[in-house]
Amino acid sequence: MLMLVILVIPPLLISGGLVAIIVWNDYNGICPGIMDIPPYECTMWEFAARNSISPFALPVHFLIWIAYEFFAITLMAALFIVRKKSQTSDPAT
Repeated sequence: MLMLVILVIPPLLISGGLVAIIVWNDYNGICPGIMDIPPYECTMWEFAARNSISPFALPVHFLIWIAYEFFAITLMAALFIVRKKSQTSDPAT
């Protein structure tokens, strides 16, 4: 259960924090245009949604997720190996 929490919560917090920073810094009442959609007035929540669940933002969040998972799984495996080696190399225990 702890490993599941370690693998799920941090990337969600990272992505959510990045969206919050983007909304805080860039929101001015206008959603910017994308391709053939011209800029239009929007609410803060719509601006946040466009920066978190739009087809253009989701790949960035998936990359954040994959990078974190690779880092976390590698770190947990290394810690597991070090722990096992220290237990087997210590003849006193």
